Amino acid sequence: MMKSMKYLILLLLVLSALLIACEEVKVDVVPQPPPLEERQEVERKAPEPEVAPEEQEIPAPQSAKDELDALLAAAPEQSFVITYLNTASFNGTDTDSETTQYVDGEKFRVDIIESVDGKKVEFRRFANGAFAECFREDGDEWHCIKYPESDGAVQEQQDVEEPETLVTRLPGRVIAGEPTKCYEVKIITESITQEACYSDDAIVLFFRAEGPDGYTQTTATEFSTTIPADAFVLPAEPELLTLE
Repeated sequence: MMKSMKYLILLLLVLSALLIACEEVKVDVVPQPPPLEERQEVERKAPEPEVAPEEQEIPAPQSAKDELDALLAAAPEQSFVITYLNTASFNGTDTDSETTQYVDGEKFRVDIIESVDGKKVEFRRFANGAFAECFREDGDEWHCIKYPESDGAVQEQQDVEEPETLVTRLPGRVIAGEPTKCYEVKIITESITQEACYSDDAIVLFFRAEGPDGYTQTTATEFSTTIPADAFVLPAEPELLTLE
């Protein structure tokens, strides 16, 4: 009997040792966190969270008419000299002339050269507070007339109904060495089509108007922002025109 108990106790001890060994094995195989370097590498490779893009309001495109109105409204005070070649045809009669404009703020002068009955006729018109006009034929002496100055009274302007128009952008062109913005304006109520090209400062470098009776066209051939010192000096002593 004692011998049997001895074997039984020995068996229990063996089983206890096996159980303890199994527990030790379980502790040894518990997964450990990866090294710091591996964790950082995984974090670097992790994809960035997607952020929804902010919605931006896209402004409506500006119409050709609004663009033209803005260009003309923003025109600065200008100083320039510009020469135009003019052609026209109305009711079967063709004409051509050359004009040169001098503009310096509110000062204005326009030179016109025409051919009348085979003679070269030159006109100069001045606006510099007062109005004056000078002319000569075939290089003869100048004759000038000065008009009385305005009394400063401003006439009341009547409201004029704006005609129905259709404005279209046209490809820009280089005219007299200047890049331009061009537009076509159809005056529907009058059956007239206009085409105009402007510099960045809203100076007209090309203009054409065509209607049922004919057309007129003006093209700049020379352009400069340098104005001669004597540009607004009359070429002869003027005769004062009196209005009675």
